[in-house]
Amino acid sequence: MTTATTTITPGHFPTSPLALRTADPDRQTQVRAFASEQAAAATTAATRIGDLWAQAGTHADRITALGQVHTELIEWRYRLALAAAGRLGQGLAHDPRPGAAAARPGRPGGPRPSRRG
Repeated sequence: MTTATTTITPGHFPTSPLALRTADPDRQTQVRAFASEQAAAATTAATRIGDLWAQAGTHADRITALGQVHTELIEWRYRLALAAAGRLGQGLAHDPRPGAAAARPGRPGGPRPSRRG
């Protein structure tokens, strides 16, 4: 197993002031704690990409490895979003696979919900 040469810490994921817009110190602590989850996911991804990179024999293999780890991160974030309560955009149909949103038809005559804005 390949290990990352740089330690990824919660400090690499600063919390947005917008996310801290509450006077409740317990809620602020909870929001800041998400940086630990991000650091753990990034560390896992770095190790995974290192392992796949070491096995890659060609440029195409490296591109495939990057895409695979990127997809794993998208799915990790999607699972977190599904589990989150009270989040904006909750309830919109979403499929994290690349290109899935473009393939999904909108409502006839109505707007097509978009998470991209």
